[in-house]
Amino acid sequence: MELPSIQELKSFILYGQLRNFTSAAKAANVTQSAFSAQIKKLEDILGVPLIIRNNRGSALTVEGESFLRDAEAVVASLETAAERVRRLYARRLPVLHVGVMRSMGDILMNAHIAYLHAHHEDLSINVYDMEESEVMTDLHAGKIDMASVYADDAARWHGYEMVPFATDSFVYFAPHVAPGGAVSKEFMWNRQLVMYPPKYFMDRRLRTYFAGTETCGSHAEIQLSNPYASVDFCRNNKAGCLVSERLAAVMGLAGQCCALADPLTLTAYIVYRKHTEKETYIRLFIEYMRKQGKPVAGPVSSNFLMTRSFFSVIQTVTVVL
Repeated sequence: MELPSIQELKSFILYGQLRNFTSAAKAANVTQSAFSAQIKKLEDILGVPLIIRNNRGSALTVEGESFLRDAEAVVASLETAAERVRRLYARRLPVLHVGVMRSMGDILMNAHIAYLHAHHEDLSINVYDMEESEVMTDLHAGKIDMASVYADDAARWHGYEMVPFATDSFVYFAPHVAPGGAVSKEFMWNRQLVMYPPKYFMDRRLRTYFAGTETCGSHAEIQLSNPYASVDFCRNNKAGCLVSERLAAVMGLAGQCCALADPLTLTAYIVYRKHTEKETYIRLFIEYMRKQGKPVAGPVSSNFLMTRSFFSVIQTVTVVL
């Protein structure tokens, strides 16, 4: 037995609400002839006249009034069922909560997330901007599943899986100061230099880098919390900052930066809790990021190495250049 379509039922319900073909067709955003054809098809399928048409207009038949109530109940029930199953699916969808070290810059992570979302629509990813101490606290508390960080002391991350995915070389951005060519530590230190607030990883690392130059001439610095603010400040002032080459390239600064006479490189890692239920998705994320990053040298968790060959069998990531 042929049954009416949902669209035919909705058109009939719309007529039942407005009791006028012209108004109902306009509300349905179709021509009146197309709307009438849908109602006629519904009547043909049922074998019952639902609407009386005459020169004075139109009206529902007794059977039409009865069927209207049933049609409204059927469509409402179907809409409720559809919404219920969508909510059920949404609750079942995997969600990765990703922390990004603030001084690293989250714009680099955005490109990875966009790719993964396009190729794995069932995976939702939330990104949080935070510093090293916040990353450690939230990883321990389970508020985030993984994080992208710089690390110069693997012991600080004892108890977590730690996988390197890129090696970042740093450059000097100072469009109103830099002379061109490689710049020395002394040159940078003796001009206004944008640093990071105390307790930030990059503040600690940069002060180690500049150790020994503190007594070389005068020094003025300003402390800003992220590389975007640092770059913006240097664009508008006679000041300089150190940014990674990767970030400089994404921000369109590559041709405006100077190399460092004394190189500064940092390894970027993904850290995550061991034996997490989301490990399969985290490894998917890591595999893609490692393919996008430069060759890396750093400690790789033995658990990641043991499972990597198995993981490559169950999931293949296509890299888009």
